[in-house]
Amino acid sequence: MASPPDTMRGSMRAARTTFLIFLLVSGFQVLHYYPKLPEQVASHFDGSGEANGFQSRSMFLAFHAGAVVILSVISLLVPALLHRIPPALINMPRKDYWLAPGRRESSLALMAALLTWFGVASLALVTVVIELVLRANLPGGGGQLSPVLLWALLGAYFLFVGIWLCLVFTRFRGVPD
Repeated sequence: MASPPDTMRGSMRAARTTFLIFLLVSGFQVLHYYPKLPEQVASHFDGSGEANGFQSRSMFLAFHAGAVVILSVISLLVPALLHRIPPALINMPRKDYWLAPGRRESSLALMAALLTWFGVASLALVTVVIELVLRANLPGGGGQLSPVLLWALLGAYFLFVGIWLCLVFTRFRGVPD
């Protein structure tokens, strides 16, 4: 059986790899769809999936790229720098216990893996929603999104967030006996 540090490294490696795959898919989306999109694209949709906001194709894709860059910084850079952040700037329950010598490295490794997986889920949501928006903007795409599909995606994401929060709080909530 793998030791916890090996398991943590494997989880972190899997999270980074999965994140990079979604990053590549996101880049492919831009390269694939950009020449096919009209100059003005629907960029905002109401609760029933009807387009009610528009912007230029280049501005839309710039916002998309900005969102992906911000997610990348938060999901990859912050976990990588977590070991260098002073404990006073880390907000977690019972940090005196979890960040004590002997536990600090494993606690921060777990937190880094959890943060990276959160980033994976967030980038997955953005990638899938952008795919739906891009397809809706293609000629013949109808300019409309499926509200059922969007709510299902948001529901799945919020379910992930709930499970993620439970993992964080149950892992770091108290001090073992």
